Amino acid sequence: IGPENQDGAHEAMDIAIDAGVIREIGPSLSPAAGDEIIECAGKIVCAGFVDLWTRVGEPGFEFREDISSSTQAGAAGGFVALCAVPDSNPINDTRAVTELIKAKATAACGTQVWPMAALTVGLAQERLSELGELADVGAVAACTADAWLSDSGLMRRGLEYARTFGLPVVVKPVDAALAAHGIAHESPLATRLGLAGVPVAAETAALARDLELAALTGARIIVSHVSSARGVELIAAAKASGVNVVATVTANHLALDESACSEYDPAAKLLPPLRSQQDCEALRQGLASGVIDCVVSDHDPKAIVDKEHEFADASPGAVGLEMVAAVVWSLVESGALTEARAVDALCRAPRRALRAGDGILREGERADLCVLDPAERWKVDPQALHSKSKSTPLAGLELVGRVTHTVVSGQKVFDREVHRD
Repeated sequence: IGPENQDGAHEAMDIAIDAGVIREIGPSLSPAAGDEIIECAGKIVCAGFVDLWTRVGEPGFEFREDISSSTQAGAAGGFVALCAVPDSNPINDTRAVTELIKAKATAACGTQVWPMAALTVGLAQERLSELGELADVGAVAACTADAWLSDSGLMRRGLEYARTFGLPVVVKPVDAALAAHGIAHESPLATRLGLAGVPVAAETAALARDLELAALTGARIIVSHVSSARGVELIAAAKASGVNVVATVTANHLALDESACSEYDPAAKLLPPLRSQQDCEALRQGLASGVIDCVVSDHDPKAIVDKEHEFADASPGAVGLEMVAAVVWSLVESGALTEARAVDALCRAPRRALRAGDGILREGERADLCVLDPAERWKVDPQALHSKSKSTPLAGLELVGRVTHTVVSGQKVFDREVHRD
């Protein structure tokens, strides 16, 4: 799916890569002696995917994940770049932490890691980070991680400050006072299960505030983890009124609803929680219409000690990098999503959100590519995942579509035949 067929139509083409860039795109190209051939007949080739929300584990949480294992998982999922959430230990609010993440990612020699800077020092509600300094050393966005800013004045100043340096602000809208100690979607099912609920209003009240401040400041805002039908409505209204907002949804929230919690499986404990079937359907429709721009992995690896508890005591979070493309392509296979919208949500819209290109294959562009087999059916086997963590609510689910190769800067960083599980 290249520059000639943005509507998602298929065309048999060859792609020649030389010195890290796309040298030529065309039918029946002739390879030179010694060229490596990647056979892609029957598969889809597109720009590599970009994830706007990944926890890479470093620094500070290497026992859960490290940059080496997270980039391997990313490559296996077709991702050429991962945006690292700043709630590491220490938090990424200084030049030194940003430089450390970039250096370790370079040493890993695979999928890129793009650090996001903490919007506030220590992700606290006190003062803003030195965003200009962090942008200078490679931060691609400012982010509040899970620490939604309840101080509206501070949030306004943060949006204005980030705009000064051309940085989008990534927010995960959850009003902690409304969420209280909830651990599941507030609904009759949660009541029957005896699980404290998180109302949709915990998301939408925070979201409405953030959208109003984005409108006031003119800042670019990326709303991550939209989980509700009402949230989709608010995003649609904001876009219609001209707010510069990008919305994302997680693969887990597209694939599952609150019924996944019925067996008290700690792997299904997420933040925000899995919502109702109606919310899940609204998210799929929002993605199909473009109200929701991107799909994120919400890759949040947890160690065994974090998850092997009763549902109420387990830490929220799951791995996701290796399942995102298949969840999205399963929607394509079911008719809920077009191929063009799927490719846009995975590789083009994230780049536009960061102003990091447009994700269209062109001669002369850097060769960051993904090859996907749209017909392969497979079941999620946690033990076959490349992440250190194996906790996923998608375990055992049959999906359609699987990444076979990932190329970063002309280098093949993943080949499923070599890394076959």
